[in-house]
Amino acid sequence: VWLARDGQPLLNGAFGATTYDNSVPEAPVVPVTIDTIYDIASLSKLWTLSAFLIAARENKVDVHAPLSRFFPEFGTDDKRAITLRQLLNHSSGIAIAIQSFTPRPTIEGDVAQLHSGVLPVEEWIARIAQAPLHNAPGQEVLYSCTNYFLLARLIEKWSGRRLDEFIRARLIAPLGLQRTTFEPLKEFGATDIAPTEINPDTQAPWLGIVHDEAAREWQVQTGGACGNAGVFSNAADLAVFAALWQQEGAYQSRQILHPDDVRQSYTDTIPEGDVDSDQSRGWCWQVDANYITGEKAPRGTAGHTGFTGPSFWLHPRVGYVCIVINNRVYPTRNGPNRLPFHRAISAALLAYN
Repeated sequence: VWLARDGQPLLNGAFGATTYDNSVPEAPVVPVTIDTIYDIASLSKLWTLSAFLIAARENKVDVHAPLSRFFPEFGTDDKRAITLRQLLNHSSGIAIAIQSFTPRPTIEGDVAQLHSGVLPVEEWIARIAQAPLHNAPGQEVLYSCTNYFLLARLIEKWSGRRLDEFIRARLIAPLGLQRTTFEPLKEFGATDIAPTEINPDTQAPWLGIVHDEAAREWQVQTGGACGNAGVFSNAADLAVFAALWQQEGAYQSRQILHPDDVRQSYTDTIPEGDVDSDQSRGWCWQVDANYITGEKAPRGTAGHTGFTGPSFWLHPRVGYVCIVINNRVYPTRNGPNRLPFHRAISAALLAYN
């Protein structure tokens, strides 16, 4: 847990153990430390957003540009109106899940019916372009990993580098991060990493290997990062990333993101959720999402969650930072809801004087 206010850390604490007992030899009980590295799942999308903002500005690409300008497969009657901004805020209408292209997809419901069968990664974009939309572009928010997969491919097209290489060079290295990586087992020991869900094929947990099946398959086939998931980190490194977003894209006198892009990411929003909710979706960020922060968070709070358990929120002006990383998918994703506990931690931060 990392808590801060007005740029001052209040807590950098570690609690518990990485597993419950020693019943799985590959995942012995190891006390959690502030250096323990976690699979941060969809918090990775915030890193993809940051990389996109850098690459788009350097290539003079406007966020209102149509996706079909870069991927002609999307030039069909129903999809030619999709813009890059709609990928950023999940209003593209794209519903097909990239997880459904993998050998063991765990998605369920209507999304799972849009595709069945394994696809080689070089066919993913074409298959996405062939799938029906859930709704016309721009009408509503439909959160989908596929949007950030496509943004990642744009970054690679514009920069000529793999996404993971671009993020290392343009974000991880300039921020001086020591425990943020796409391949933790190449840099750290197994006991430095919190394991995730038990792999049904091996009965051992995923350890240092990305939990999301689409990101995992993309990494296996390409060696690179998918864009929707794949980053591993710890709370202290994420606090540095939060500072970048609270300081209008600057860190230690270096301007990494353009201030206008940072501001628009929070303020160029569309409504999300129930009609009675104040929650909205910016460029990746959820704004005023009380299910993460609790009811007392000041207006303009921006955050995100991840499937493996993390929640991350900040306020760009007031200076709050609340980072909670835990592994809710060990040994199974069918555990209790962690968000009431995260909101309680948020409440403690908001009540601090």
